[in-house]
Amino acid sequence: SRPDDQNYFSFYNSELHDELVKRSHLEAFLRAQIESQLVDVYYQPIIETRSGKVVKFEALARFYHQNKTYDTQEMIAMVEDLELIAALDDVVCRKALKQLTHIQKIYGEDVGLTINRSLNTKLDALQVLQSSLDLISESDVDPSRITIELTETAYFEQDQEHTVALEELRGQGIKIAIDDFGTGYSSFSYLEKGHFDLIKIDRKFVKNIEEGSTKFNIVEMMTELAHKLNVK
Repeated sequence: SRPDDQNYFSFYNSELHDELVKRSHLEAFLRAQIESQLVDVYYQPIIETRSGKVVKFEALARFYHQNKTYDTQEMIAMVEDLELIAALDDVVCRKALKQLTHIQKIYGEDVGLTINRSLNTKLDALQVLQSSLDLISESDVDPSRITIELTETAYFEQDQEHTVALEELRGQGIKIAIDDFGTGYSSFSYLEKGHFDLIKIDRKFVKNIEEGSTKFNIVEMMTELAHKLNVK
């Protein structure tokens, strides 16, 4: 009982306790992986439809713990909660830049690399963009082979400073891509400003698409608009 003699009950939920313990262990694991730069980097091929050739590889973080593979989106959400997403992106970027030379020996020196940068962070978008530029500049990689894919673009503000930062990157030959195009309220304003080179149409528009369907018409409209504005 409490000092004021009011009785109360406390219930123990074993499942909730187990989940909290599991999350605590995973958080510690993620911190250690990122701080020690032991994150696994996998590469998803990006294929040019006209030629059927692999023209780029997208560098993606993957997580393994105690012989178990964890859902990447679940892990990324946890990394964002821990405010470690910028550090994770830096690790993946640094590793991928180092490995690109080896990849080019297999697929040809023209093959490029796409690096994800999340804007869902307390860091300003300028800091995220500058960190990317610094890592690319410090490497021996040709900047024209690099695409920076901005995710969580709802956090991006298109003011003068950000415009200058984007143009500085593009001035180095680096391409800028927008992820999940069509899902954000400001997606079309990105095209209007003209500071981006590629859009990735969100998979919800493409999954199970059928010719003549509403999805088909939406994707066709977005594709035609992008091409008119010289965006791939």
